[in-house]
Amino acid sequence: MFTNGGIRAVTSLALAIGLSGAMALPAAAEPTRPAEQATNDACSGDFRYSGGDSQRAARDAAIDGVVSDMNFFVRGIARSRLKKATKISPSVAVSRDGENLVVLIDGKRYSAPLSGKGVEVTNAEGDKMTLTHREKNGRIDQTFRAKDGGRKNMLRCQGDKLELQVTIFSPRLPREIKYRLSYKK
Repeated sequence: MFTNGGIRAVTSLALAIGLSGAMALPAAAEPTRPAEQATNDACSGDFRYSGGDSQRAARDAAIDGVVSDMNFFVRGIARSRLKKATKISPSVAVSRDGENLVVLIDGKRYSAPLSGKGVEVTNAEGDKMTLTHREKNGRIDQTFRAKDGGRKNMLRCQGDKLELQVTIFSPRLPREIKYRLSYKK
């Protein structure tokens, strides 16, 4: 039976992963190691989405695959909110600001030290989240965490290309949603 509790659960999930309105607050900087400097220097620049319709379809299929395992009565709401929360940004910019890595997505600035130290951010709905950046094995991990889940963006740069592996996680989802997006300078 469709209950208000089911609607609240889907709404809470959408708020937890809806990152479009997050804005970073200042945090203390920690030293960056030389390997981290090289990785985020390689990723510095402005990138435009180049994945086309095939990656949009793959993102939609990943959402549909997870939503199909949910209660029949909340599938439509969950699918709609997840697609809205995972909108594909037409552009991504990566830069450094002192010891912080700055990632601009849809013109919104997300800044945190590469040390992995968490920075509190607030999304458009007023929900608090923790943002971390960490350089690891030649990639940059950007993670947003809230009480009910979050999103991890793994950025890997090669030449003029940026690959973004996205993982949406929540205890309210039957499993993680994973998809890949491609960008080019």
